[in-house]
Amino acid sequence: MTATLLRNETAAAPPQNVASPPRLAVRNCYLLPLFTGLLLWASFFLPFLVWIALVPLALLIPREGTRLHIYLGAWLGGFVFFLLGTYWVSYCADWVWVGWVCLSAYLALYFPTFVFVSRVCFRRWNVPLLITVPLIWVALEYVRMYLLSGFGWLLLAHSAYRWERVIQIADLAGVYGVSFVIAVANAAILELLCTPLFVPGPKGMQLNSPLEWRLAFAGLLVFLNVGYGQYRMGEAKFRPGPRVVVVQTNVPQDMKNGDRHSTEVFRDVWDIVRPATEVDADLVVWPETSYPFMYGVHEKGMSNIEVSRKYTERMAVPGKPYHEAPTDEMGDIIHLNFKDGDEHTEAMSRMLSKPMLLGTSYWDIKLSGAKYTNASVLIVPGPGRVGAYHKNHILPFGEYIPFDGNIPFLRAFIPYPADFNFDSDAGENVESLHYGSLNLAPLICFEDTLPDLSRAYLLKATKEKPVDILVNQSNDGWFDNSIEGDYHLAASLFRCVEVRRPMIRSSNTGPSALIDGNGHIVKVFEKEGRRQGVEGFFTAEVPLDGRSTWYVQMGDWLPQLGLLLGGSCLLLSGIRQAINIRRTWNENLKPKPAS
Repeated sequence: MTATLLRNETAAAPPQNVASPPRLAVRNCYLLPLFTGLLLWASFFLPFLVWIALVPLALLIPREGTRLHIYLGAWLGGFVFFLLGTYWVSYCADWVWVGWVCLSAYLALYFPTFVFVSRVCFRRWNVPLLITVPLIWVALEYVRMYLLSGFGWLLLAHSAYRWERVIQIADLAGVYGVSFVIAVANAAILELLCTPLFVPGPKGMQLNSPLEWRLAFAGLLVFLNVGYGQYRMGEAKFRPGPRVVVVQTNVPQDMKNGDRHSTEVFRDVWDIVRPATEVDADLVVWPETSYPFMYGVHEKGMSNIEVSRKYTERMAVPGKPYHEAPTDEMGDIIHLNFKDGDEHTEAMSRMLSKPMLLGTSYWDIKLSGAKYTNASVLIVPGPGRVGAYHKNHILPFGEYIPFDGNIPFLRAFIPYPADFNFDSDAGENVESLHYGSLNLAPLICFEDTLPDLSRAYLLKATKEKPVDILVNQSNDGWFDNSIEGDYHLAASLFRCVEVRRPMIRSSNTGPSALIDGNGHIVKVFEKEGRRQGVEGFFTAEVPLDGRSTWYVQMGDWLPQLGLLLGGSCLLLSGIRQAINIRRTWNENLKPKPAS
């Protein structure tokens, strides 16, 4: 059915009041989307460009042209954009450039998909460009956020993260609301380019009324968006929250892999954190997996050999047994490591005389099996561990290998030795952490780029267990202090606006920051004029924000509306095409009249 639509989506006449443009030259089928790819990439450095960046690509929607060149050109534009925008992926290891190219090639498919679905909506069903372009674009951003584990980076909205008045609409429609407003502005320019400003009337040439209304709508939407942003920022009444120590450790990634350098890593990290004993604060936040020693629990009543057996089963690479056989001695060592880990971390908290939110790899060994998770653990002087959150959204090729065991060559794409079992298990629930006046919602690593997790925390919050602060613990050390750190910070602050909660970001290599409920970056750790590749900590008082938001209650209604539009147009086109095929078939079956 899709192939039939592809063959026929240009058959309909152009919508009323739209000029019949000249046919696109083959070179323009490639140059226009290529220009969009470059503009979108450049908009992260020159944000004003995002307000025009979609126009060249979107010109493929109303124009006539060879469909092969239109869709291949759209893919090429997307490939260039994502290749430039994700080049930092290749820094993970020398051979990971293959994965970087494959990732870019996959993400580029969203460009021709956008053009195809938009052409069906506009050319076959006369849905105005001012509706088609923004709704289909945000619908595909939404799909990209979650499909195949998701990639919530390089959205239209992210390039505008420094324009605080523009991004406040995220509390109504999420990050997609900001992308929508930007796409509407692009679509208005497209309407001007493709629709005649004057049309014949009873008294001669007159202004094109539909175009007038569409441009007025676009201008009013942008104006109201800025006005709403000003209002929401002005009504914020932040109240003093806990004083926190935010740590940035700057441990090289090659020292974090495996356990060869655990003692050296811990010594260096503790040297950074120890001066916090002199600081008046309520919490110390460590980066992701900053505690390098073995940590976890095992089910009560398990014998040493049972603990050892479950551990070795979990450590085995698919198709290859673990290099050590389970023994009583191994089980006893694991038991002692867990006991030492509890005592060690509680002693650290006692020395600091304040609670710690510690990032660590966490073992949970039971008779039913062993789990190995990326965890955020709240440690308090005296009680020790009072709660833990286990990362829900684990990353393909970074924390697990898709289809591992069935497609062995995929291990060539990982930044680890081929015989090293790095796979993590996903946590099953979002669990906020509480102690005294601390009410924390952890988001580990790239979880702060996904809207659904922070929203889930707020939906689950109760009077007894409120959520006051989002906490992101990350390790961007894989990416060699590249622009990835700035992209990550830009993506994360939209979570604060969506749910109106501040966020503490503690990153291994930076930037570590404090962000308020308006998405304003209150403080960033800097040393010697640098935000990345330096170690230390900063202290700050968290501005608490108790506002509620439409987005928390309604979720992703805007991109889902775009999915409804695109899906309906495709479905109706398919039905109409099937009817036409059936009619043609019946006509051909009719007996021919005798000559």
